Amino acid sequence: MNKYFQIVDKISKDPMYLDRVHTESINRIVSSIICSLYENKNFDYQNIEEKVKRINNYILSTVKERAQYGEYEYGDDLEFDEDEMIYRTAYAAFVKREAMSVGVAEAISILLEVENIENKTILYTLDNKILNYAVVVKNNNNKYFVIAPLLEQSCNRNMWDYNEILNKATYILPNNSFFENKVFPNGYGINAKELLNKENIKFVNGKDNICKLFEV
Repeated sequence: MNKYFQIVDKISKDPMYLDRVHTESINRIVSSIICSLYENKNFDYQNIEEKVKRINNYILSTVKERAQYGEYEYGDDLEFDEDEMIYRTAYAAFVKREAMSVGVAEAISILLEVENIENKTILYTLDNKILNYAVVVKNNNNKYFVIAPLLEQSCNRNMWDYNEILNKATYILPNNSFFENKVFPNGYGINAKELLNKENIKFVNGKDNICKLFEV
């Protein structure tokens, strides 16, 4: 079992990502892609900030949001097509080059883990409705880089200020209230307003306050 497979397998079992779509064969395909990326030294940088930026830009330029999945508006009484679940995985990001934010976050977590860069996956919302995934990495000043390339793509398309949007977001530290309701019945699971009303949910407004999510 090579180190890349061990990392992919470990992250796929994290409660943030764990679901029945992840299989050993899918994880092996992802690990072979990671191996290829590093053989070609795609992320051969010494500085952590440069590595994070390079990983973000790689995903930004190679993966787009799964549009069809987005046709299932939250609250609609449409039957969720479970074939779409694959787009919630790093496999979709690396192989299909099309994924939801959870699949993108998983892919980023894998790449950061290979680089031995400590990271956390959290949730954010811009409208108190849809929950999206982002990966955060702490810098030397106890501030966090937010890695959310699908949001950055949207900002680029609409000519919005990405940093301004990040400052307007509400960031949420997920717990069992989220893990138990993250997908069904409609593919989106619990919405942001419902989650924020649960007990013991930690959240902050603005990216400069993300550090407070991890305070004991």
